[in-house]
Amino acid sequence: VHEKAIMTAIIPLIFLSFRSLPFARLFLRLCTAGHFGLLPLLFRPQELLLKVLLHTTYLAVSYVILKGVHEDTTVTMYDKVGVCFLGLVLFYSDVIHPLFFEGAMEFLPLMLMSLSCACLLLECWRESIVMMVSLANCK
Repeated sequence: VHEKAIMTAIIPLIFLSFRSLPFARLFLRLCTAGHFGLLPLLFRPQELLLKVLLHTTYLAVSYVILKGVHEDTTVTMYDKVGVCFLGLVLFYSDVIHPLFFEGAMEFLPLMLMSLSCACLLLECWRESIVMMVSLANCK
């Protein structure tokens, strides 16, 4: 159940993402890390394509919608590096580890996914605090 708790942060941020570009960027980052943390719930090898398509489709649709709302770009180089890093973690977890470490260190893929999501979510949390403090100072 704790994997789905991130939805309590993502859902309100959907509405804020239409108001300003920084909230849109935060929303895309939070969705990327939050939904990536849900991917281990689909654990069968035959579900790999489905979970990658679901995740990338949701992010692509969110990006296109927010790109239509905000004239400026909603994706930075930091975001691109983060998505590539998560892609490498997913590739290791679902392809490399089962091929080379069958039955050994079964905890490692899930630990890597959890750790990478936790680091990205902590960065989103830090960024949201900075945004709220700057909003409070403006008023």
